[in-house]
Amino acid sequence: MKLSKEENKILKLQRRLDKIRTKEKKVSIPKLKKELRKWLHRYIRTKWIVDGWGECISCKKRFPASVLQAGHYLKDGNYPRTRYEEDNIWKQCQSCNLYKGGNLTEYRINLVEKIGESRVKELETMRHEYFKKDREWYEEKINTYKVKVSSIYEKFK
Repeated sequence: MKLSKEENKILKLQRRLDKIRTKEKKVSIPKLKKELRKWLHRYIRTKWIVDGWGECISCKKRFPASVLQAGHYLKDGNYPRTRYEEDNIWKQCQSCNLYKGGNLTEYRINLVEKIGESRVKELETMRHEYFKKDREWYEEKINTYKVKVSSIYEKFK
């Protein structure tokens, strides 16, 4: 079936509009990474604030939750596969996290106490795996952490 010139023009315009709409909806992967990191860390810190005080996973000293940092066992810059794993991120004081390079020996010993030897080894194995994260994966994780944060806030209303 042959279309008239006007019908062809209308189809072309519709395709252009569809392209424009899809471009508007898409957020870049780097922006999604940043957004996911923001929501993951917000979730983790929100859990800590509920506890009030917290203990550094490395040195075991107690601090107000507001001054603790999100210390990664496997550094997120070096091991992107474990960057968004909750078991890889724990409360850590500024001294251990920044000035002692994460104080990893003590971190690992205490991490084994918290999550078990098998889970720590799983994280250590996972760091070498390649995992291509797509737009949908990031959007799903962002939504998951948004829901988790809002559920914590709902408990205190």
